[in-house]
Amino acid sequence: MRRILLAAPAALLLFILPFPGTVALRLLCLAIVFVIAVVQYASRDGAVPALPCKVPIALWAVIAAISLAYAVDPGYSAGEIKNEIGYTMMAFVSFFVLTRDDTVLRDHLLALAAGAALLCLWILAMRFATGAWNESAGHGGRGIFATYAVTLLPLLILPAFYFEPRWQRIGTLLLLALLLITAVYSQQRIIWAAMASQAAIAFWLLRRGGILRLSKRGTVGAIVAVILVSGLGFLTTQLLRFNEHGAHAVTVSGDIRTEQLGAIVDRILERPVSGAGFGREAMKKAHGDLIPASSPLLWHAHNSFLNYGLSMGLPGAAALLVLFLCLLREYWKFASHGERKLQLLGVAGMSLVAGVFVRNQVNDFFVRDMAILFWALNGSLLGLGLRILRRRPA
Repeated sequence: MRRILLAAPAALLLFILPFPGTVALRLLCLAIVFVIAVVQYASRDGAVPALPCKVPIALWAVIAAISLAYAVDPGYSAGEIKNEIGYTMMAFVSFFVLTRDDTVLRDHLLALAAGAALLCLWILAMRFATGAWNESAGHGGRGIFATYAVTLLPLLILPAFYFEPRWQRIGTLLLLALLLITAVYSQQRIIWAAMASQAAIAFWLLRRGGILRLSKRGTVGAIVAVILVSGLGFLTTQLLRFNEHGAHAVTVSGDIRTEQLGAIVDRILERPVSGAGFGREAMKKAHGDLIPASSPLLWHAHNSFLNYGLSMGLPGAAALLVLFLCLLREYWKFASHGERKLQLLGVAGMSLVAGVFVRNQVNDFFVRDMAILFWALNGSLLGLGLRILRRRPA
C-alpha cells in the first residue's frame, strides 16, 4: 500500500498531462512528486546516480536568466523561466530519482498507456460523432496531439521488448494502432516524418545491438512496412487536409510559415547575441511586424530554435541544441552497451529526443505540458539506465 501511495502522484501526473484544463492538478502532482523525490534522495543518497547533463542544463538556465537584463517584458520572461525551466527540471530530477527499478518504470508506462488510450478514444469518438476535430474540446488540439504522439511512441519499444508478459505486447500493438489512426485525423503531417525518423533510429539500433535478428527478407519487409505506414499516413493526411481546407493546405508554397522564415532569420541576425527575453511570445512582444495580418495566429516562429533565437539570440539556440546533443550522448552510451535492458533504454531515449527535435522544427510545443512530459520521461529512462550501468559496467 505504501508503494502505491508513493507511486500514485507520478502516475497521475503522466496520465493527465495531455489533457487541457488540468493545470492546477498537474502542478499539485508535480509538487508532491518533487517532495517525495527529495525525501527519497535524502534517505538514499548513495543509491541515486549523479544527474547527467548538468553543465548544458546550467548553461541553458544561465542564458535564460541573463535574458532578463534585455527582456522587453521582464515579468513575462521571469514567469516563462519558472514554467519552462523550473517546472520541467523539477520533473526531470524527480523522475530521475524515483525510477530506481523496473517496477517503477512499468508503473510509469502503464499510466502513460492509460492516458494515451483514453485520449485517442475520446478524440475518435468526437470525430465520428461530429465529423470534425474540436480544438476547444477537453481532449486538446491537433498540434498538441502531434507532439504527444511522437513523444510517446518511442516508449512503446519498452513494453514490446523490455518486459516479458505477452499481454503487454498485445496491448502495445493495440495502442500503436489507436495512435496511428488518431494521427491521421489530426492532419499533422509532421507526425509521419517524426515517426519515420524514430522508426529508422530504433530499427538500426535494435539490429546493431542484436535485439532484432531478422533475415535479409525480414529486414526488407520491416523497411517496406515503415515506408508504407509513413507514406500512407502522410498521403491520407494530405487528402483530409485538401478536402477540409483546399489546395493551399497541402502545398509548401501555400504554407505561410515558409514566407516568414527568411524575415525571422534576418531579425535574429540583427541581434545575434541577445533577443527580446526568454519566452515563446518574444516575436509577438518585440517583433509584431513579423506577424502576417492575414494570419494573426502566427505570433511565434513555429520552430523551437528560431523562437530561442528571437528570445535569446544565437547563444540561446545553441544552448538548446547542446542540451539535445547531451541527451543523445547519454543514450548512445546505453545503446552501445552489451546489456540488453540498457540497449533498449538507449533506443527508446534516442528515438524520443530525435522525434521531439523533428516535431518542433515546424511548430513550437516544447513548452508547458509537453515539455514536462519530455523531461519526466528522460528522467525515468536516464535514472534507471544509470543505475543499471553502475551495477553492470561495460
